Amino acid sequence: DASKEIIDYLFKLVTAHEKNNLLDAHIIVLKIIKILAEKLIVDGFYIKEKHDDESYELVISITEYIDYHYAQKISLDDLARMTCYNKTYLSNIFKKKTGITIFEYLRNVRMQHCLYELKHSDDTIVSIALNNGFANIQIFNRVFKEVYQMTPKQYREKNKK
Repeated sequence: DASKEIIDYLFKLVTAHEKNNLLDAHIIVLKIIKILAEKLIVDGFYIKEKHDDESYELVISITEYIDYHYAQKISLDDLARMTCYNKTYLSNIFKKKTGITIFEYLRNVRMQHCLYELKHSDDTIVSIALNNGFANIQIFNRVFKEVYQMTPKQYREKNKK
């Protein structure tokens, strides 16, 4: 049940904040958002605006595409071709409906997968970065440090299970 799952995550979120573990708190918040979004989609609950159903369907198709293809190179041109909408419209609708850009969403999905692999696999950091859609290790390291204020190596050492 989604309600129980969210409550469990909220308790975990409080614990993460008490321990000042911002990385885990960030991941938990993303998981809660994912559950809420899935619940809204399953229940067909939409806030009504003009053309709203079409807008939400478009956002859903973009997020599903990214969730499935995150490890590949994804461009705005690819998404425009896939949806048959122009790039500006796609960007604007996505930002309006989600509060983040398409590429922030893509980065978050990739980072979630990287965090999991850093914690649970022995793959090299380079291979984790490249296997999850980052063009090179330099970009991955820069983005990781911007988001989590530590290097991937520091995260792995701190969180390795």
